[in-house]
Amino acid sequence: MSELKIFLVEDDDDHAEIVEFSLEKTGGASVIHRACEGEEALNLLDKIASAEAEKPGLIMLDINIPRISGLELLVKIKAMPTLYNVPVIAFTTSNSDRDKKEAYEKHVNSYLVKPTAFEEFGQQIASMVKYWGTYNCV
Repeated sequence: MSELKIFLVEDDDDHAEIVEFSLEKTGGASVIHRACEGEEALNLLDKIASAEAEKPGLIMLDINIPRISGLELLVKIKAMPTLYNVPVIAFTTSNSDRDKKEAYEKHVNSYLVKPTAFEEFGQQIASMVKYWGTYNCV
């Protein structure tokens, strides 16, 4: 089994640090790209789509990001022929039914609400890596 390579779109530095720490502790996955806002993410995704940057096996997308929202970015990702089949996980603080419904309508592969407790955060990351890196067959 190869390491799961993750593109993280997260504007909160503390959350990004917790994700990276949790991935390191869990093993089997790492962040290969990080964008702090939607426009930066789109520019990097264009480079990935044109093979100028390494393609991820999973995109973790906070839907509450500046410039281009995560949901708008999701639509753009799913419209890219070289990236539409990369699983996209909404990893966000929003527990809004409206946001969940809209994310699934825009073809998100999974919607995870970030836990507030540090230990739960790490457990959720470990479960995500196990599912998307081990059990899911792409």
